[in-house]
Amino acid sequence: MPTTPIEQLLDKYLSGNLTEAERQQLELLLQDPAQQQLLADLLTHEMETGAFEARKDDQLLQQLQHHIQERIQSPAPLKKRWSFYGKRIAVAAVLLVAAGMAFWPWNQPANTPAAPTADAANVTPSSLQPGGQRAVLTLADGSEITLDSAHNGELAQQGAIKVIKLQDGRIRYDQQQIPTTEIVYNTIYTPRGGQYQVLLADGSKVWLNAASSLRYPVAFSGNERRVELKGEGYFEIAPDASKPFHVSVNNIDVTVLGTHFNINAYADEAAVRTTLLEGKVTVRGLTNPQATVTLQPGEQAIRHANDNISVSSNVDVEEVMAWKNGLFYFQSANLATILRQAARWYDVDIEFNHTVTQRFSGQISRNVNAAQLLSILESTGKVRFDIAGKTIKVQSP
Repeated sequence: MPTTPIEQLLDKYLSGNLTEAERQQLELLLQDPAQQQLLADLLTHEMETGAFEARKDDQLLQQLQHHIQERIQSPAPLKKRWSFYGKRIAVAAVLLVAAGMAFWPWNQPANTPAAPTADAANVTPSSLQPGGQRAVLTLADGSEITLDSAHNGELAQQGAIKVIKLQDGRIRYDQQQIPTTEIVYNTIYTPRGGQYQVLLADGSKVWLNAASSLRYPVAFSGNERRVELKGEGYFEIAPDASKPFHVSVNNIDVTVLGTHFNINAYADEAAVRTTLLEGKVTVRGLTNPQATVTLQPGEQAIRHANDNISVSSNVDVEEVMAWKNGLFYFQSANLATILRQAARWYDVDIEFNHTVTQRFSGQISRNVNAAQLLSILESTGKVRFDIAGKTIKVQSP
């Protein structure tokens, strides 16, 4: 016989007898961190006893069961597996989907088109929509192309190179003939609330996070390939032993031959972080050449304000790559870190009128609007948010 409130409500949900008021009560209980272990144990028990079969005609429940089984039984897609605690939180988050809460399916890509800009006087949390594929391409002559509204097909001719917009929104550089010796540069810029992917002339792929830019030659000549990054980007570099690939960013040089890595170099972050997923990279300080490190997969180079570079081997690669995979993902992150990401993705400003020392862990799709993200943070009882125009104000609860 169910004894605790969450057991009683879960029992009613599984039997199809949950009222709307009880559903809301269950939603509140599911937000309570103290309930997560009990919830995980209950779900594990229900799976083992076959209780889900009682509502096998319920499409939401079928999705719930599928996601629970997938998260418990499957290894994580990147370097490290979930801890037992992480599996419990994953199960709890999936249940919130079925209960109508603000968590979305875990691997849903963040490709929702950005909403039109709202009048500041009428902005509410729910009207602060997530970002999408938005970017501006600046050509060699200084002319600009707004990529999210540009037509598919050929966009421009840059010397011997054609700039093509593909059907999936990416841009690609096609070399039609031998390029001249003149180096022609383009720059792609993503505003706050935007992200984009570009295929460089050598076949390398670059994903740009919000409020980032990449300056690059339309064709690589000479004995090296060099680009300049601001903000955050993920790189998959086409191998070419004769032409090392260099990324110049915030007074460091990242050198690779062919590998996958992420660089976070936002001006409002305390350090520049280069995280290696595959292959090998060398990170060298430009103002302090003696600060040079070589990374192995799973390691992160951290350039500090004093220009020293340290290496961390205890890196959560899933957290680093969450933005590219369409997620907000935090492991014991402070509120300022979370809200800096939110500010870039929702194109808002953050104003702190209250200090929050609590740390937060969890995942949520970047497809949710600001109201859903803020509601989850408020559910801890440690913080409250007010919206004034496009400014999110952090208040005491």
